[in-house]
Amino acid sequence: MTRFFSVLTFCLLLLTPASAAEFHFSGHFIIKGATGPCPDWNPTGYSSSAVARFLVPGEPDRPDTVIIVHTGRAMNGWRLANGTFNASWKLAESFSVFDDWFEGEELVWFHTPNPFPAINANTSFLNIVGYMLNWGGQPGCRINFHLTLTQTPL
Repeated sequence: MTRFFSVLTFCLLLLTPASAAEFHFSGHFIIKGATGPCPDWNPTGYSSSAVARFLVPGEPDRPDTVIIVHTGRAMNGWRLANGTFNASWKLAESFSVFDDWFEGEELVWFHTPNPFPAINANTSFLNIVGYMLNWGGQPGCRINFHLTLTQTPL
């Protein structure tokens, strides 16, 4: 039941009506490589390019940062409660739906740009290089990723 509510929360967050001042970013998520013990699944063995959506904290009722990635075969999501990702490891809730279900926590680090800029309604483009540790619930499995995003009204 917890899984159901986690997915429902992510979906409702994406469907919640927004005020005119809110915005998000959409674009591409590319896995550039993997290091460490990733015995059960090599993330670069599948489609390494995906459609991405990046929501930043907005109004007081939406304080979280969310990344959603869809490859056509799988959907992954990361939610950082009450904060933003930057150039330090942040523990984020994560889920993945592929042939099976994964729900847990992964560490996320936005390596560049550093320092990470303040994101606001005037930010039109984001080019982010980063890492995710414990990818897919595999301790020590680290992927290197690249997010290229353009601001889009919600």
